[in-house]
Amino acid sequence: EHAIQESVLRMIEFRKSIVDLYEEAFNKVNDAYGNQEDFLNDQQDYIDKYAELNDEYAATAIKSQIGIEESKLEDSKNKLAALREAFQIASISVYTDENGNFVTYLEEGSEAWVKMQDEIRAAEAAVLDNQLAIKQYKEELAELAMDKFTGVADAFDKQAELNSDRKSFIEKRIDSENTTDSQKKSGYRELISVEKNDLEANKKELQTLITLRDEYLGTWNEEKQIYEGGIIEYGSEQWFEMEEQIRATEAAIQDNELAIEKYNESLKQLYVDAFADIVDAFSNIEDLF
Repeated sequence: EHAIQESVLRMIEFRKSIVDLYEEAFNKVNDAYGNQEDFLNDQQDYIDKYAELNDEYAATAIKSQIGIEESKLEDSKNKLAALREAFQIASISVYTDENGNFVTYLEEGSEAWVKMQDEIRAAEAAVLDNQLAIKQYKEELAELAMDKFTGVADAFDKQAELNSDRKSFIEKRIDSENTTDSQKKSGYRELISVEKNDLEANKKELQTLITLRDEYLGTWNEEKQIYEGGIIEYGSEQWFEMEEQIRATEAAIQDNELAIEKYNESLKQLYVDAFADIVDAFSNIEDLF
């Protein structure tokens, strides 16, 4: 009977040692990826601190964070696959008990089994966390891009507003009853000059906005018929906002060109009217003789 008890104890110890080996192998997988995760987390902390001290580095910092988070996502997926494989190996390893039944070394519900399941759940959560972080970083980058885009448009709009006020003042002066033809001619020349400046500014704004839009959309893949590697998604609300601003700037250019043509016609008419007045004056003199 004593020999039987010793045999049972040895079997229990043996089974425990086998489970310990599987658990150790499982933990090694976990620790190996944990060291890499700590290293990448340290990199992200450094980037965040540097970006806080350098505002102009914000977009570059977010791009770097996306790259690191994508590496973490890949590691998390590999870690999850490795943990699942290690758990699977441990789960299918069996021995024959005293009754000749096959029994797994890693019993379901045991302490080791629960620990492994917890680690696998944590690894699954890490994959989701990485995916969410990437999505959030991309949204932040898109917001920064739109801030820059609208900032360019706003800067040009402020100058356009100043020019618009100046043109309104000149037009009122031209329409005044006390304004001479000479002053009207001078006024139309100034209007043409201001409108030409507006036109050049709007052309520059248009080119800048188109360049930013194309940069934000990324590279066009002809085979897949999609944009790749961009900040702003084609067809998104932000894309429509950019397109609306571009269309508005194109319309402003047309308005500038029409206004220049109108002012030139008005100026020309003043000279025509002045010439007609001279002709009429000579005609009146001839009639006297």
